[in-house]
Amino acid sequence: MKNLWISLMLLFVLPALAKAQKTETIFDNSGAWISGIWLGPTYNYTQFNEDFSYVRGGVYGLELADIILVGWTTTRFKDWVMLDGNPLNFKMKYTNFFFSLTPASRKAIHPILSFQTGPGRIQIEGQDDERVFIMQPSGGFEINVFEWWRIALEGGYRFVNESNISGLTDDDLSSLYGQISLKFGVSW
Repeated sequence: MKNLWISLMLLFVLPALAKAQKTETIFDNSGAWISGIWLGPTYNYTQFNEDFSYVRGGVYGLELADIILVGWTTTRFKDWVMLDGNPLNFKMKYTNFFFSLTPASRKAIHPILSFQTGPGRIQIEGQDDERVFIMQPSGGFEINVFEWWRIALEGGYRFVNESNISGLTDDDLSSLYGQISLKFGVSW
């Protein structure tokens, strides 16, 4: 009878000990750094040339530890600009490094702080392309519509530096903006 009790105890204790020794990986829920993947379009409204302009783009990133999103953004901006009294076709595009902090991301509505930075390119009809450097800090809130769909509403300021376009200064290209991001993905 004593051997039966010892056998039963070993039968229940050994599997529990074996489970406690499970190997952690970066893709499971036990202390994982990578906790999700998100991507989607961005819609941005900004003031340019004393008028409001529509800017579109996208965001692509990996979620780390449930609160950080790291990746890249793409942005394309088209408008008309007046230089020397002539309306000229204006394009600005950039693909930048993106960092976002979303504390309490599991809550239905939570804050979001974002930062983008990197090189960009400006094209003006009849002129050579101009390379610039762009920084965009922003803040707002994010809504978890479903587990796989989030909507972020943010406001920020676009800093454009190193522009050498005659008739347009860095201050002319820099401005406040409001942005709506639709993010689709999954957190695990």
